[in-house]
Amino acid sequence: MSAPPRRIVTGHDAAGQSVVLSDAPTPKTLDIGSAAFHEMWITDRMPVPIAAGEPEPTDAGQGVW
Repeated sequence: MSAPPRRIVTGHDAAGQSVVLSDAPTPKTLDIGSAAFHEMWITDRMPVPIAAGEPEPTDAGQGVW
């Protein structure tokens, strides 16, 4: 299997400056042997609010796992 994809999340700090909030492999992966599914992001709002202190959205438990 190849390396997992990276997820780079950007946002804004309290001063409105662009910042990188995280740069890491996807937080959740479902590997079924012949395929792997990588959960990139979950949201229930549009536009998506991404504050520097926002918790990890994939921890909300709303995915397909």
